[in-house]
Amino acid sequence: MNAYISRAIAVMLAAGSVSIVSAQVAFAPAPVASAATTSGGDQALVDSIVGALNADPSLKDSKVTVSDDDGHILITGATKSREQRDKIVEIATAQAGEVKVVSSVLDSAS
Repeated sequence: MNAYISRAIAVMLAAGSVSIVSAQVAFAPAPVASAATTSGGDQALVDSIVGALNADPSLKDSKVTVSDDDGHILITGATKSREQRDKIVEIATAQAGEVKVVSSVLDSAS
């Protein structure tokens, strides 16, 4: 994708249709986890788990949603490996403390 952007800029510059004073392109990695909005749930705990999952670089290929479901934490989504799936559950359980964590995360190895 970056090569296409660079080529497009080069073509526009050559045509004289664009002048660049300064350019910097940065692509932020997509977040690993997102929070599902719950009513009456523990949003602070959900946000804490989401933050911890997004901070772990070994989970960068995973995509999960964390929600508070009737007093327990529910994690859904997909990972590329069993190790990532297990790491997600480990992190969520550590953050949740006494709150039960239920995972329906699938891995591509299954």
